[in-house]
Amino acid sequence: MRIKELTIYGFGKFHDTRLTFDKQLQLLYGPNEAGKSTIVAFITSMLFGFATAKHKYEMYQPKSGATYGGEMAFSHQNHDYWLKRVDGTHGGDVTFRDTTTDTLLTKQDLNALLRPVDRELFSQIYGFSEQNLQAVFGLDRFALIQRIQRIGAIGSDDWITLNQRLRKEADALYKPRGRKQPLSVKLREYDALTEKVAAAKADYPRYQDLQTKETETAKALAASQAAITTQDSALTNLNQIEQLFPYYQEYQAFKNSEQAAPQSISTEDWENFTRLTTQRAQLTARLKTEKEQLAGQREDMTPSEPQHFYQAHQTVIDQLVDQLTAAQQQLRDRQVAEQNLAAEANTLDQLRAAHGAKLMQTSPMSAGDQEEVAQLIAQQRQLNATQTAISNQRHQLADQLNAAEQADNDAGSGISIKWLAAGIAVVVLAVFFLSGVARSVGGALGVIVAAYGIFKPMLNNGDSGASKADLLSEQIDQLNAQLKTVNTHLTDISEQLQTIGSTYHLSAVQVSDWLDLQPVLKDYAAAMARSEADQQQLVDLEQHLDQYLTQWQVVGDWLDLSGDRSAQLTAIQQFVNARQDETKQLQLAAQQQRLSEQRVASQTTEVTTVTQRLTAFLAERDLGDEAAFQRAYHASQDYQQQTAHMAMIKQQLASVETGGFERYASQAAIDEAKEDCSKQLAKSRLSQAAQLKRHSQLTYDMKQLASSEAYQHLLQQRAALEAEIIDMTDTWLAKTLLIKWIDQTLIQASQGRQPQIMTAATAYFALLTGDRFHKITFTDDTVTVEAADQTTYDVGELSRGTAEQLYVALRFAFTKVMADEIELPIIIDDSFVNFDRDRTKHAFALLQQLQETTQILYFTADRYNQDLVPSDQCLNLDQLAVK
Repeated sequence: MRIKELTIYGFGKFHDTRLTFDKQLQLLYGPNEAGKSTIVAFITSMLFGFATAKHKYEMYQPKSGATYGGEMAFSHQNHDYWLKRVDGTHGGDVTFRDTTTDTLLTKQDLNALLRPVDRELFSQIYGFSEQNLQAVFGLDRFALIQRIQRIGAIGSDDWITLNQRLRKEADALYKPRGRKQPLSVKLREYDALTEKVAAAKADYPRYQDLQTKETETAKALAASQAAITTQDSALTNLNQIEQLFPYYQEYQAFKNSEQAAPQSISTEDWENFTRLTTQRAQLTARLKTEKEQLAGQREDMTPSEPQHFYQAHQTVIDQLVDQLTAAQQQLRDRQVAEQNLAAEANTLDQLRAAHGAKLMQTSPMSAGDQEEVAQLIAQQRQLNATQTAISNQRHQLADQLNAAEQADNDAGSGISIKWLAAGIAVVVLAVFFLSGVARSVGGALGVIVAAYGIFKPMLNNGDSGASKADLLSEQIDQLNAQLKTVNTHLTDISEQLQTIGSTYHLSAVQVSDWLDLQPVLKDYAAAMARSEADQQQLVDLEQHLDQYLTQWQVVGDWLDLSGDRSAQLTAIQQFVNARQDETKQLQLAAQQQRLSEQRVASQTTEVTTVTQRLTAFLAERDLGDEAAFQRAYHASQDYQQQTAHMAMIKQQLASVETGGFERYASQAAIDEAKEDCSKQLAKSRLSQAAQLKRHSQLTYDMKQLASSEAYQHLLQQRAALEAEIIDMTDTWLAKTLLIKWIDQTLIQASQGRQPQIMTAATAYFALLTGDRFHKITFTDDTVTVEAADQTTYDVGELSRGTAEQLYVALRFAFTKVMADEIELPIIIDDSFVNFDRDRTKHAFALLQQLQETTQILYFTADRYNQDLVPSDQCLNLDQLAVK
């Protein structure tokens, strides 16, 4: 078996929780109180049933009030199963299914699948916990050896416990050298009583004489009792003959009569007759009902006046009906068009209110013109900035020129204003009027010219040239020329914008607002186009509807076409629905009428057939009519009852011995015989009374003689004591033999699998101990292990941890050997807490081997154990959704 998934509805602290076990070896980590033991208890409860109220702490009733129970998905012998167990009687209500074959199974099927394992055996063999190991080492040395030695026997713990209890009970009853045990005491009493019997033997002859007379009297009394029994039986027989004698006479009279038997009518004939007459009556009644129903259906076949008109003009009306759905859709489209038209009108009103006459006088620009206007506006802004810069520079130079004229010319120093102004002009022209590589080259050239103007005096080392005033004057002239060029460009841009404004009627609008106004103009134009389209659609729909409604005037008085278009279409739909419904009703009525006519014809035939069968039935029995059959049947029944009565009387008469009635001619002869028998019985009882009196006297005398410690009394005491000794001896022997039988049975059960268990246990023990021990010797008296240095140790000489490893190896070996017969997962609940890290690693190495054939669920609170298995084999309970 391999558990694949657990779903906990409610169990202990868990509810609405799901666990999936993807690996053969699954380690479930969680600190204390994480719910590890709860999950182990849930698995056990799902397989073997919930604990009862007698063990309330093992029930794990849910704390949250959720449904008690859950689900388990597992595989077993190439089949997948689904198990559900919830609160209920006898361990819970079980739903069990083989999902491979999709077969619903029962709780008994689950028990058969787990057999012979029950809850206790599952915990003893497949469940490992620290408590299990601690319980083993709480035993004495002999019990520990016995537990390990007999691990191969299923249920050995119970048998060992029973064996110990029987041994204690047997020893408490008798020991060969004991003196206080009950059987030993009784044996000493028996010896003493035997000596008293020998002493009292002298008084025995008189007691024997009385005993002989008592025996003779008892025989006579028995003879009298036998005579009384015989006579009492004869008297009882006479009383029985007397009671049955009238029936005897009646039976003889019936035998002597020569009454002829009437015609025999069997019960089967009566049942056939009753069935035929009942069937005819039922068919006749149903036929009458069908005829009445058929008459009513014929009255319901008359159509109404509007239906007559509809049938007369059905072709034209059906053609119009085919167009009705389209007309109704046109009406809905008209309503949508009106709504759209109102919405567009509202949009236009809002745009007009926000922008006024601009929308009426202008039109939206093309994309190319918008791009051109954007470029022109940008150039205009750049040229205005250049114009301002040149003007400011010209004013500065003018101020410098005035200052220079008042000062001396200093030709050997200063900056060449001419070259500087020329460089600035070149840079401005390149930036605003050139593009691409030309702009870069022009800008670089302007920078070089300006730099030459700044450093020229230093380069010329004070050479003579134009005076500073001349230079300033020349620079001012250059700036004037540049300003003129910029103004010319501004004039050209203004003319281009004016041309575009005239084209789109934007002369009354500020140029800066042109581009912002374009989206509004587009929205206004689009709204106008949609409004015109909706208006045209509305006109077309109304025209089509009016044409369609005009065609319905053919219906005339049967259709009211007053009101608006919607009301007219509704009236048309109602008229059509009414006519279609009436058509269906008439068709259904016609169909029902045909069925009724068929039933009337069929039932008429059935009535005739049954009547003919009844007539033939009576003719076969030579009976003219139904009344004659009933008379013949009642006569046959009376005769059968009388015959049965005589048979009963004959059976009662058979209880009397043969010839009993023939011995007596009359009732008086029987009375006379009874009187003689009663007298003999009274005489026998008087004789019996006398004999009883004598027997009582003899018995009294024997009791008087035996009242002291006489011989007979001692014999009785010794017989009673002997019976007690025999009973105790039987009990002691039974317990002793049962002890030996249990010992031999456990030894044989263990030895049956011992070779396989020992082979596996030796390999596992070597792995667990790191090859420090390589041999296990398994005998009926002890268990020894041999170390690698060939030193032999008794199991009692091993350390606690090594002994635990030996016990674990034996348990694992047993599960492996039994895997072919009992395939269940191994559940380990922190069993290796006493192992150091090396021993724990060895234990997990063994688990890695065992997972190839057996599923293993290892629950641990030691976080370091997670490092001993791959991460995909670890499940952290802290990350589990525990409610």
